[in-house]
Amino acid sequence: MKKIGVLIVDDEKNTRTGIKYALDDTRYSVDTAENIKTGLTLFKQKQPQIVITDLRMEGETDGFILLKKIKEENPDTIVIMITAYGDVEKAVTAMQEGAYDFVTKPFTADQIEIKVNKAAETIKLIDNNRILRCELSSQFEMIGKSDAIQKLKEQISLIAPSDRPVLILGENGTGKELVARAIQQFSLRSSGPFVQVNCAAIPETLIEAELFGSKKGSFSYSIENKSGKFEQADSGTLFLDEIGDMSLNAQSKVLRAIEYNEITLIGAEKPIQVDVRVIAATNKNLSQMVSDNKFREDLYYRLNVLPIYVPALKERADDIPLLIEHFIKKNGYISEAGTLFTKDAIRVLQSWSWPGNIRELKNIVERACILGRNKTVDAEMIQSFLSGAPVKCKDFIDTGFPLKEARENFERNYIIRVLEECRNNKSKAAERLGLQRSYLHQKLTELGINDKD
Repeated sequence: MKKIGVLIVDDEKNTRTGIKYALDDTRYSVDTAENIKTGLTLFKQKQPQIVITDLRMEGETDGFILLKKIKEENPDTIVIMITAYGDVEKAVTAMQEGAYDFVTKPFTADQIEIKVNKAAETIKLIDNNRILRCELSSQFEMIGKSDAIQKLKEQISLIAPSDRPVLILGENGTGKELVARAIQQFSLRSSGPFVQVNCAAIPETLIEAELFGSKKGSFSYSIENKSGKFEQADSGTLFLDEIGDMSLNAQSKVLRAIEYNEITLIGAEKPIQVDVRVIAATNKNLSQMVSDNKFREDLYYRLNVLPIYVPALKERADDIPLLIEHFIKKNGYISEAGTLFTKDAIRVLQSWSWPGNIRELKNIVERACILGRNKTVDAEMIQSFLSGAPVKCKDFIDTGFPLKEARENFERNYIIRVLEECRNNKSKAAERLGLQRSYLHQKLTELGINDKD
């Protein structure tokens, strides 16, 4: 088996020697350097896959210089920073700039060995996914070739192998869940569970029980032990969608779960250990919410170690033709002849502001496929959809459906359109439709409409 190259850069001889002896010499080939200059020379000669460097060395510029030069030379190199207790904040900054992890002095041989072994597993994952890392699998494929989407794919490939929390930022409908699933798929936890929680959809009184679980009898309607989402995501990934809507009290418990890898079920006396990577997402300005005392500052900084921005559709309008083709192929209403969008129709779509982003485009394409079956979809038809003007049934309606199916198609598309205009706010949509909120949820289930539609 080929050994993994490790370079140790530290001005203290005892530290260099201690780390070298802590590593299994049958698995690792270790070189050491007492300063940054020698370290860079050895790095260029040996091309190690892992570099362990002190953040501060006597008479040297700080380890950020070495980190920067290594990442310029080979972005895939894993860098582990050694830091004193008081420099933890700088170590976190180093991670934001590309470092894989950090270890705080004083540390034991076991601690450094665990860090390096974990880095070795990450290297194996990177090697296995080298060809695929910017071409995400068809299940969670990100359609597009624009600069914005290529940058997003590259960020995912870099962030996924780490085990740190991720904060996904972006408007509604941009595909934040897709990004979260892609990160999980290319992480060391890809074989583990992916558990999703929509923090905005759970009442404040129930969010803690939903996240952390509860013991039988802990409250009036608790008739049995119930595991929470953290426990269900053990050894996998927990996706906290719309985390900006979580109560401050629940935020404090999420922070503890992330920091100490433990949770306490409601009604339990002792905590239990969990091994979970947290990915959070929001369309809100959390930094402003921190200033307004509506979001915990400590949780914000804990999540914001690896931020990733999902571009709005208007920022990647060049991808619209590819997205249209993708949605047409996925649409079950399309005949073999397919549905064609004229160049003028596509230009209209590319000039639209897309307040509902990808979700809105998907619904527009689906509506065009249903109403314009086997017909050319022109600019006039698209403009009528975007303006909310009624479509002339005699021109676009397909009489090939039984009445029941036609009625269901109309209801489905009408409700989807109202949800779009209400930014997926179920309460507002129910009011617009003249329905009770509970009945709207029932109709959504009956018609197979979910938040992705």
